[in-house]
Amino acid sequence: MKKLIPMFLLGCLLAAGCGKKEDPAAATLSSEDQAIVWAEKREKWFGKFDYLEIDQTEAKELMTDKFKVKIPALYEGAEAVFDEQLKSGETTKEKPICEVVSTGNSLRFTTAYPYKWADGKYYAYGKVELTYEWNADRQKAQLKYQEVELSHYSEDNKLYMADPLKAVEGFAKLAKVKDIDDKLATFTPEYEKAAEETLFFEQTIEQAMSDGLVGRNISVDFGETGTVSSILLFINDNRNI
Repeated sequence: MKKLIPMFLLGCLLAAGCGKKEDPAAATLSSEDQAIVWAEKREKWFGKFDYLEIDQTEAKELMTDKFKVKIPALYEGAEAVFDEQLKSGETTKEKPICEVVSTGNSLRFTTAYPYKWADGKYYAYGKVELTYEWNADRQKAQLKYQEVELSHYSEDNKLYMADPLKAVEGFAKLAKVKDIDDKLATFTPEYEKAAEETLFFEQTIEQAMSDGLVGRNISVDFGETGTVSSILLFINDNRNI
């Protein structure tokens, strides 16, 4: 006598086997790369919308509820790095300023984190920008670019960050860079003698673009006086999935 599969169980099996929206191509990546990429089946483009100078709660709700994309862990982690570097008894952290802009096949989510010093000036700020793209042929949305920026301006050569090397380390952790301690040991002497140049802690995007893989760049820019002017993290997912 044939045993019948209950209809509710059959539905679950079908949903599990045919309705998965995750990124199966990510399974071929390293665990570090898997932790920072996102892609999902999507039948429609993002549309054309401009949401400018909105608060963070509204912006995050738009991303997850309206546009149905995932905000990576890097987004929250970056704010913690900014706070570690810029939040102190001398500063007031103001509310983040967000904008969400979609132009059809592309969706950009930008958040600026302002910190005001006691004299009313803004010597440093943080920024995170996430860019998603929709592939019409493959019917997929993909988190293509992630940018984290810690910018610094000093009119008196004073450093207004707590510890730039710690910020570099924090960015490296956000990007799931391998062998961070060893790379810091090599990078630190170069950083201590640097002036008026750009130093790279991690630089794999160019090769990743050629290979169609995930790449990361982490760099420190120095101004004319040798003071740190910015610390940048870029993550590019160059897979054509």
